[in-house]
Amino acid sequence: MPTRAWLQPAIIALVVASAFLCCYIGLRRDAQPHRVPIGVTDSTLSGGIARALGSSIDVRQYPDAPAALRALEHRDVVAVLSPQGGRGLKLRVAGANGPSTITAAEHMVSAYAEGRVGR
Repeated sequence: MPTRAWLQPAIIALVVASAFLCCYIGLRRDAQPHRVPIGVTDSTLSGGIARALGSSIDVRQYPDAPAALRALEHRDVVAVLSPQGGRGLKLRVAGANGPSTITAAEHMVSAYAEGRVGR
C-alpha cells in the first residue's frame, strides 16, 4: 500500500512535465520573427527592405536620423537602419530590447544587405 501512495502522484508529475517539455521544444523548434519594428530613414530603403523581408519586419519610416533615434530611445522600434555612403547601411540597435530580438533584427538586416550588395 505505501508504494501506491507515492506512485500515482509521481506518474502524474512525469506526464505533466513531459507534456510541458514537448510543447516548449515544439514551439521553439522553428521560431520565425514576425513584425519586428525597424525604423528606416530613407524611403527607397524602406520600400526595398519591406519587399525583401515581408511580414517578418514592420518598417516605420522616419524623416531623418534624429527622429528615428528618438523612436529607438523610446523603444517604439527595435533598430534603426539608415543608408551610409554609396551602398553601405548603418544599423543601430537598443540593447534593452533583449538579445533574441536584437539578434533577429541583425540577422534580417544582414540577409537584406547581402542580397542588396549582389544587385
